[in-house]
Amino acid sequence: MVGILYYSSNELDGTPLNDWCIDTIKASGLPITPSTQLPTDLGNNVLYGSGRRLGRSQSILYKQILKGLLAAKEDYLFFCEHDVLYHPSHFDFVPPKDDTFYYDGNVVKYRLSDRKVVTYDCRWLSQLCASRELLIAHYEKRLNMIAAGKKAYGYEPGTGQSKRIDKFKSDKWYSEGISIDVRHGGNWTGVQRMDPSEFRNKKTCKDFKVLEVEELGWDTERLLSL
Repeated sequence: MVGILYYSSNELDGTPLNDWCIDTIKASGLPITPSTQLPTDLGNNVLYGSGRRLGRSQSILYKQILKGLLAAKEDYLFFCEHDVLYHPSHFDFVPPKDDTFYYDGNVVKYRLSDRKVVTYDCRWLSQLCASRELLIAHYEKRLNMIAAGKKAYGYEPGTGQSKRIDKFKSDKWYSEGISIDVRHGGNWTGVQRMDPSEFRNKKTCKDFKVLEVEELGWDTERLLSL
């Protein structure tokens, strides 16, 4: 059985962007476990911080994710964030292996400040789907490392420096339609890396392309109104 883990620090609650993102998550029809800092109407809330805003940090993010993973009941979980518009086909995927972290590669960045859209070979946390047990083991180990004063490298399990945490691999799938990671100015990872010149390691922006909003297959007028 497949479900969704929605984690959020609730900064975008009530905004047109967040409302639209929530609608795309609900439209999946999958069971949702919201691990948030404030209550939501997405399902049985797992509140981190007893219903008060705690802001953002790496430890808070990882603890919030783990709390949601432990509360979820499904065998496989999609990670969903409050500023990503998920295409319906994104949720058709089921991981073929339980020992691999999977990432949807059919995703673009859309920066609101200049309406620029880019895509490249990437593996982002907001596009992750994997076995719940595999995810629990990863985040427990990551948090134990932090508690021991060690660095818990990277954000995306099974990629880059995160491979120092465990030895499990990652792979990609490509959904039929494009999902949109909206860069609104308050993103955890900022609004940069919208041009190859902004990448220190050019290997991390392989197949870089600039697209037009009209090419995305979404409601263009609504995207431009955000």
